[in-house]
Amino acid sequence: MHFGFSFVGLVFLILLTVPNLIWTRNRPEGYDRSAANENRFLLFLERTGEVLVTVLVLIFREHDPRGFSPWLLWLIASLFLMILYEAFWIRYFRSGKTMRDFYGDFLGIPVAGASLPVAAVLCIAVYGGDPFLLAAGIVLGIGHIGIHLGHRRETFGTEDAPAGYTFVALRERPDLENEASRWFHEKWGVPEETYRDCIGRYLSGKTEYGWYCCLTEGRIVGGLGIVENDFHERTDLSPNLCAVYTEKEHRGRGICGRLLGLAVEDMRSKGISPLYLLTDLEGFYERYGWEFCCMVRGNGEPAPSRMYLHR
Repeated sequence: MHFGFSFVGLVFLILLTVPNLIWTRNRPEGYDRSAANENRFLLFLERTGEVLVTVLVLIFREHDPRGFSPWLLWLIASLFLMILYEAFWIRYFRSGKTMRDFYGDFLGIPVAGASLPVAAVLCIAVYGGDPFLLAAGIVLGIGHIGIHLGHRRETFGTEDAPAGYTFVALRERPDLENEASRWFHEKWGVPEETYRDCIGRYLSGKTEYGWYCCLTEGRIVGGLGIVENDFHERTDLSPNLCAVYTEKEHRGRGICGRLLGLAVEDMRSKGISPLYLLTDLEGFYERYGWEFCCMVRGNGEPAPSRMYLHR
């Protein structure tokens, strides 16, 4: 390796830095709360990798083109990956700028905002025959991609739902109003008219408290909703996520996590936060960023249940 300023390294850092500077003024709602839970070891690797990559990519001449050879394909691949990286940011800045927009797949690439630049710097390292930059890129990748995967899990749930499932807010499918009302009634025993009234108010715009369903083969297999109060004495803890249910044969596939993420992000985008949830389950909702709040007695219930909140 020979010391010398690398123009390829400079271009890489410019393409990396500019959209991130713009992003600081366009962060998705809820990002700071999610960042507070980042794994400290991964954060250390990320910061260390960032410093090392920033220095190493600039100080070796081997990173710049040295005439045509098959090795040049690695440099071309790096440029292509950074072009995709810029396209990822353009999509995000033109979106609603939610956590789902930021951590959703881009062209089938998971956590593209982290994986694309890491892959690009590794390509530069291979082209330049630079073991130091290669090692720094691996350290950065473990930390940076690991942290982004953690945010993604919190946003969408711990598991990705398999192909064949569709997740919708019922405003996207108002034709499901009657079917959804019947489905929730069958699962919880609350009068169908109650669900139809809540869903109807949401569809007509009289309330922003949403209702969300998971569909497969045109059939509802999971769902939940938001109401003012889910039949309990603490009317000050509002609004409430309610009627959470997944058909037994479809459980264990990440459906509930995706529905929870959809509801939380939709409510945040409308300025509705925190949300509350009354349940007898312990250790389940914590996986999706919910925090235990207090014990609350449901209407007519002999014993209190656990109240959770999502900030």
